[in-house]
Amino acid sequence: MLIGFTLSCSVADESQSSRLEGQQQVLIAEPTVTPEQIVTPEPTATPEPTATPEPTATPEPECLSQIPVRYLLGQLIMTLAYPEDFAVIEQLSSNHELGIMGILGTPSREDLENLIQGVTVEPLPLLLASDEEGGRVQRLRSELGRLPSASELSTLPLADIEQMFYEYGRGLLNLGIGIALAPVVDVGQGPGIGDRSFSNDPQSVIRNA
Repeated sequence: MLIGFTLSCSVADESQSSRLEGQQQVLIAEPTVTPEQIVTPEPTATPEPTATPEPTATPEPECLSQIPVRYLLGQLIMTLAYPEDFAVIEQLSSNHELGIMGILGTPSREDLENLIQGVTVEPLPLLLASDEEGGRVQRLRSELGRLPSASELSTLPLADIEQMFYEYGRGLLNLGIGIALAPVVDVGQGPGIGDRSFSNDPQSVIRNA
């Protein structure tokens, strides 16, 4: 009896021990994984705005400050004149009452040379302008040769047009002409324009002009 009791107790103890171990296994939780710490980047420093320097005032040229206002106002006036009126132009220019003169008619080289001698007055010599479109509007054709009209020019390669007018421009400078009133950029050959227009197509006008 004693031996049997002891054995039964041992078996019971082992059984109870097994149950307790099972409970302990159930009760022991898996260790929690600690998440890696997220590193917050340092904020980027905003650069200080660069101060825009004040523009430097351009000093008035000394020579300009010495020119009377009446003379400066005269530089805003442009007139047109035929060769027979050049004497009047010389007088007005000597008083700086004109800034620009556009040529009318067909002056000769001698006419222009005499005019230039009379209008080259310091500090504001008269500027001379001339209509030099080519075709039927060309004041100095007799001195520099004929230029094609705009409609004729539109059929030529651009390089040829450029070279032609480069040479013609040099001829104008040699005659004392500082402004060429050309080209006409009207689109289409309407009244008063005709062959003075390059084309009815705006892109062609832009290209050739």
